[in-house]
Amino acid sequence: MSNHQTDELSRALRERSDDMSGTGLGLDDVKGRARGIQRRRRAASGLAVAAAVALAVAIPTGIDLDGVDNGQRPLPADRPTTTKPTGQTEPQVPVEVEIDAGSSPRGQDPAILYADGTTLHRLDGSTVELPAQYSYLLPYADGVMGLNGGEGERGTTTIVDADGRTVEGPWDGLAGAISSDGQSVATVLYATGGVDLQLRPRTGASPDEGYTSNVVALEGDLQLAGFVGPETVAYDLTVLNNRGATQKAYVTDWSSEPRELTSVLDVRTANDVTGYVAGMSKIDDLKGEYCAAVVEAATDTVVWDTCEYRLDAFSPDGRYVLAVDPQVDGLGTNTTTVLDAETGEVVREFTTPDGSWMQDTVWESPTTFLTPVMQDGTWTLVRLRVGGTVEKALEPTRKGYDDSSPWRFQITP
Repeated sequence: MSNHQTDELSRALRERSDDMSGTGLGLDDVKGRARGIQRRRRAASGLAVAAAVALAVAIPTGIDLDGVDNGQRPLPADRPTTTKPTGQTEPQVPVEVEIDAGSSPRGQDPAILYADGTTLHRLDGSTVELPAQYSYLLPYADGVMGLNGGEGERGTTTIVDADGRTVEGPWDGLAGAISSDGQSVATVLYATGGVDLQLRPRTGASPDEGYTSNVVALEGDLQLAGFVGPETVAYDLTVLNNRGATQKAYVTDWSSEPRELTSVLDVRTANDVTGYVAGMSKIDDLKGEYCAAVVEAATDTVVWDTCEYRLDAFSPDGRYVLAVDPQVDGLGTNTTTVLDAETGEVVREFTTPDGSWMQDTVWESPTTFLTPVMQDGTWTLVRLRVGGTVEKALEPTRKGYDDSSPWRFQITP
């Protein structure tokens, strides 16, 4: 899980941290950048600009993403064949596909949960009112965990039941991840004893029991990248001091000491089907070099790397990874590329016209992803398929802000 404001602060920490450039980032610089981010938050009605928002449905089972490809069944081939059995040639789908949100055909509504303000939209078409506009939500028991980036220095987490009532919290903490089978969630609690990483079974547990804790650090800010195994997660830990800041990547389970990953400077995404993580492997502002890598978490070895992209999110099955320009800012991007997660090969590239952009892209299924597109003064939620097709998932709206769409989405593994 990532959000653009976390990206902006993380970049400020990385750009001038001791470990990467030899020049410490001053605490005043960090606070100044943070104040700028907070001003942007207030302009967007207190919501963090999220790359993905985990939204929960009040059912006691995990969300099955494997068979979802809304608006088209059966699932389209990921790489279209060029020859029919009769020998006739099918039209070749171009690698580069332009998104025209206004003229795209209307498909079905999102096949994952989403929220508009405090209204949670369920898969069956019903809605429930939440007690706050959360930056992220995670499924938990018969309700949700609401993670709010607008409260407290480090944000807060609140447990909400199926009817939208607060059950527990808020407590200090703003990080979460969900396993690919939908049965486990990971959260963070900041307390006087340190940074407490918690593993909670999503079903069958009362809100205040059934979880396992691991105090992974005495201080710092922890951002979860996701699960890399049944009970193993990858995360970044950023520690500020009067000389600057350091950020390191780790993996851990709930019975062992954290293990640092040295092949990457950070971890942005993880997948527990493949056991891979992805993150930046080199940042050199003087030379203008920004490189990323896919890494096998168990061995801390690079599978492949690239200096053309920043790697943002694995597909739920780990087959693909979304990529953007490594220097893209928090407003959004006009190009999102689908890469083969095993080889780095370009599968498809989606672009928006000049003067428009996309943001908050989230996987909807192993072969489809959703992205809000700002075009001609309106936001349109667009469904993009790895196979190369484009369609509307919701009708255009003028709600939201230039730097923040009106929708927040369920985080996917």
